[in-house]
Amino acid sequence: MSGADIKGNLDFSNTTLAANNRLTDMAYGAILAESEEKLEALIDTAEYSPEAYANLEAYYKRMGDEDTADDVYVAGRQRERDVKFQQRGFRYLPQYLWSWILFITVGYGRELSRALLWSILLIVVGYFVFRKEKYMTTQ
Repeated sequence: MSGADIKGNLDFSNTTLAANNRLTDMAYGAILAESEEKLEALIDTAEYSPEAYANLEAYYKRMGDEDTADDVYVAGRQRERDVKFQQRGFRYLPQYLWSWILFITVGYGRELSRALLWSILLIVVGYFVFRKEKYMTTQ
């Protein structure tokens, strides 16, 4: 399916998907609602390609479904993290850990409300640590 530009309907509702498909440069015109999960499963089981995730994300944005587009983006970043760690092993450990930090703290920039929650948590902890004057003086 590499380089496929699908103009008609793409229906995966009664399809069994094989692993390790190559989906680079694949574009989408319309996806039937029943096929969305199958398509996402196809991309998740295919050979990793950032373009496959980017094209699916762009499709959902064109359709006005920002939440699903964000989910596809995050899934692509998680898959990238896992694939790079499998390929490079412990040499990739600092980037792997940083990717996890980005996911947990701000959802790779797609869930900025998480940053607010982390900030509130930091303020609350700071309040309890420094609430008494005796904890603020140098010794």
